[in-house]
Amino acid sequence: MLRHTLQQKENHFLLEMLENTLRSLILEVWNIILRMYKQENEFEHSFRWKDTLPRFLYLMHTNCRYHHTVKWYADQLYVSPDALSAKLKKLYGKTANQLISESLIEEAKVCLLNPANSVQDVAEKLCFSDQASFSKFFKRYCGMSPGQFKKQA
Repeated sequence: MLRHTLQQKENHFLLEMLENTLRSLILEVWNIILRMYKQENEFEHSFRWKDTLPRFLYLMHTNCRYHHTVKWYADQLYVSPDALSAKLKKLYGKTANQLISESLIEEAKVCLLNPANSVQDVAEKLCFSDQASFSKFFKRYCGMSPGQFKKQA
């Protein structure tokens, strides 16, 4: 189209047509660049979460005894607690807090099954401030006190 326009001798709007064609070309180049940038960002975002969620699960299973808050895990993963919980809720149907609590309950049950451990010992191993807060947490999730669980086991 450009070649054909340039070859015309009697075109009174040649300069304007060329300017508009070049503007169109520049806009199309920017359109391509923005599309590529958007695809790159979407890939980077999904790639980041594909790495972040397994790292969260690993951190949770190895640190739930010592760290009970979503904020600690989010800080380790360089994401916000709300974003982490939302992503986990979308993928697993559970928030970060629910997953941490479930993992902590499993740790508590394993510790309570050991006859050598008292409820106080388990509360200390799991970094609860005291036995009462551990018992309240355990009862909320299991429907019975840690002492009752120990007796049933």
